[in-house]
Amino acid sequence: MAFDEHLQRIPKANWTDYEYVNKGSRQPVRVLVYAVLFALAMWAFALWRWYDMDRSEQTGSELSITPLEWGLYKLGGKWALPLLFALCGAFFIWLGFRGYARLKKMKES
Repeated sequence: MAFDEHLQRIPKANWTDYEYVNKGSRQPVRVLVYAVLFALAMWAFALWRWYDMDRSEQTGSELSITPLEWGLYKLGGKWALPLLFALCGAFFIWLGFRGYARLKKMKES
């Protein structure tokens, strides 16, 4: 009974594609900028990690890696982890452009 009363007090949100949610949704460029910045950070990390792995392979030194990195290294060598992060960065840029187009469409209608 108490749980049902709690559910009745929660306001129901109607989420549609043609409705502004808050002040941030009125600025479609912000979505794109954040996505591009995040993707650039992922690409920078991918390059840095590839450089570390390459340097440790050439010098024969030890490198501390996580179990996920070890598994990817065993599957695809030193290119697997940077490729994964580069693909994730490209995916975030695609999401940014998709969100930008959606918010631009909302703003025009």
